[in-house]
Amino acid sequence: MRALIEILTREENVRMQYEILIMLCAFSVPALKTGNRKHLAAIWAAEALVFIYLHRVLLPFAVSGAYVYLIAGIICMILKADIRAFGLPLRALKQKAEVCLERPNVLYTLVPLIIVMIQVCRINIAIDYDSLRYGLRSDVLLTGGHGIRGFFENTGLVNLVYTYPKGFELLTRPLYFGHTYAFVLCVNIWVLILVLLFAGSITGLITGSRRAEVLTALLLSLVPGITNMSVTAKSDLITLLCQLVFLYCAVRFLKNGRTDEGGPTDGELTGAGLAALAASYAFKPTALVFSSLLGISVLAVLLFYGKTDGRKIRLDKKGVRVLIPSLAFLAVITFRTYVITGMPFTSVFTGVFEKLGMELKYPFRIQPVSSKAPEGLVSVLRFYFGRVGRFLFCPVGEDMLHVQMAWGGLAFTLMLFLIPLSCPETAGYMEELNRLRKIGSDPDRAALPEDEGEFSAAGYRLAVTVTAVMAVSLLVTLYMLYQIDGNYYMLLYALVIITGCSGVYTRAAMETSPLGKNLPVRFSARYGRALILLSGVMIYFTAFTGWAGPVGLTPVDPVNRGYYNHEVEYGLFDPLHWDKSVRVIAFAGEPECYLLKGRVESWVDIDGSGGNVYLTDTKLNIFKEYCSFADIDYIYADLAFLKDREDERRRRADTLFRYMLEDGDFEEIVLAENSSGRVFARVDKDRMRQEWEIPLSDEKAERTAAQCAWFESIGGYR
Repeated sequence: MRALIEILTREENVRMQYEILIMLCAFSVPALKTGNRKHLAAIWAAEALVFIYLHRVLLPFAVSGAYVYLIAGIICMILKADIRAFGLPLRALKQKAEVCLERPNVLYTLVPLIIVMIQVCRINIAIDYDSLRYGLRSDVLLTGGHGIRGFFENTGLVNLVYTYPKGFELLTRPLYFGHTYAFVLCVNIWVLILVLLFAGSITGLITGSRRAEVLTALLLSLVPGITNMSVTAKSDLITLLCQLVFLYCAVRFLKNGRTDEGGPTDGELTGAGLAALAASYAFKPTALVFSSLLGISVLAVLLFYGKTDGRKIRLDKKGVRVLIPSLAFLAVITFRTYVITGMPFTSVFTGVFEKLGMELKYPFRIQPVSSKAPEGLVSVLRFYFGRVGRFLFCPVGEDMLHVQMAWGGLAFTLMLFLIPLSCPETAGYMEELNRLRKIGSDPDRAALPEDEGEFSAAGYRLAVTVTAVMAVSLLVTLYMLYQIDGNYYMLLYALVIITGCSGVYTRAAMETSPLGKNLPVRFSARYGRALILLSGVMIYFTAFTGWAGPVGLTPVDPVNRGYYNHEVEYGLFDPLHWDKSVRVIAFAGEPECYLLKGRVESWVDIDGSGGNVYLTDTKLNIFKEYCSFADIDYIYADLAFLKDREDERRRRADTLFRYMLEDGDFEEIVLAENSSGRVFARVDKDRMRQEWEIPLSDEKAERTAAQCAWFESIGGYR
């Protein structure tokens, strides 16, 4: 409790709380007082731009938005084989905006708007460890300084995170310019908006309701495990977007293809859905599990319902046009991983591919990721159900650290428990309501909600099936994995919200219809006060969580150039005026060492999770062999890092650094300007290729003795 109070009363967090209150007032007052949709849209847009400008992210927000639209427009042109299709995303966004700004939906729209604004206004200072580690350094790490050829080269980076599918990094590569990371970071803000819109659209297809569509977007925005991923440079959100696009195409297919005049054909839906699913594998290694489960379960349902109504899954020319580029993109990304590592996917799947006869290439190594479950049935059950409870209600403990950053939240848990209450009869209710709308009397039809269209019982059954499959995968992985990452389950979070909203809305529509009098138990979905309370709690929780922790909002600067200069504000340093292609191993702490210019690989990258501890177990020749293979130019050492005797990893780093120093492996060793502990050692590559037993020449021996004496004089030896 004391730690929580300290966080909440931190100066930057107190300021953030006041500003969130200002945001709520600024956006809610026009929502309550303005009846004209165009006027409200103009007021909200003006207010949003003011906040975005003051928090120094206006230029990146606009540029990244234009870039995302460019990609979406190109996809539409490929699908339609028509240059005029470039405007389709704009027309779709306009339609969604009109739905969100309808008078009954305005207050529902307010909550996602506030959530997005919080993320945008803190994006400059909420840069997390993983983003700095690999997501924001693609201009250095992706090609190794050798252009396209370097994209497929094993550059010696040890950690498996550098071999993950790099589709997102490749797509955002053109946004690495200027002195800010925000051009890349803001891409995920726009992807989050698309995720909310597509999730709502799926519910809208199932229920035929615009109200349910906006309600889904609202509840999904209250899931920190999804919204907090918008302030990272990680690929989780774009993977989720691809999965939702696939599900949208499947549900629309079940709703008889063309649901409006000029809508997509079955062939287009099939091609677009498969293209989206294929693309998901190019962004995230865990897609190998979750996208595959999604695809298999959807295919099974489509084949079953296809037999019942005589329709078939097929591709036409338009579908093939968009599928081929997606498969080509996936092939390039997967081929890169295979060429570098010897396996098409890495991470938790390396053991699987090893059993299939594949071998990881040097310098990578397979590491176990299984959980440390206790022995004995009672202990195992206590361990397992304790994990499930903490995952759903209170993510505390060492194994839940990454769930705290990406928790499902109360909206997810609430819908998870509501689904069984509404699920058994929901499909039947949908069919009855459809019949009532078609053959009922005028008074009966008038009793139905005004915005209700045709329900899709088949679409709901599909959503339930996929949700059940993903829930089972959650239960399995909660036992198997030691370190649980909340972002693994983003698809489950979204599916539960979609399925729950569809069921709850259908039950509410049934109760308000003439058929409602036959219901044995009333199950009203009109819990307005509860929704307000839920929104308030989760807005607050979202603001104080994230992959970078509670950091407040970007300090306001009324006089700025529309962007945040990360090179200045974050203190990126380049003491030796290196080129970006300089290869460095940092015996220093993370993520600070990644602020050093060059292709920096940290000690934990090599020695920690996903690395290869065999290279660093203090056998000098083994480490020298690796340095030669990776063509390392410099060793950067922070003496404060090396002197930490409590950490075994740091002790190994200290030992190896002194071994290299005494072996004469450095041409030059200097202290950074205005520093008492930052040491830069230029590698003698000829000596590094030799085993330590080979004697030094007289000249090198003299130079080495001088270096050792100097290192001792600055406190390098204890």
